[in-house]
Amino acid sequence: MKAGFGPLLGPLVVSSSVLSVPPDILDADLWRVLSKSVGKQRKHLAGRLLIADSKKAYTRSAGMGHLERTVLAAMKSLNTEPATLVS
Repeated sequence: MKAGFGPLLGPLVVSSSVLSVPPDILDADLWRVLSKSVGKQRKHLAGRLLIADSKKAYTRSAGMGHLERTVLAAMKSLNTEPATLVS
């Protein structure tokens, strides 16, 4: 069993999301609707945000870049910023 990134990135957070979508896309595949902005695999992101489990987002060669970018974008959308980027 491997430990997750909680010790590196902070405490374990369990969450859920509720999205308000227009009635005409209620039955749509949101991955397809959001495909210009997000992706679920590191390959072929082309500037999009990676939305995936940290174990799939992180590699030693790529580092924490994908995780940091997605977290910072989410925080910015909530009009907040981390106190520091240095541990």
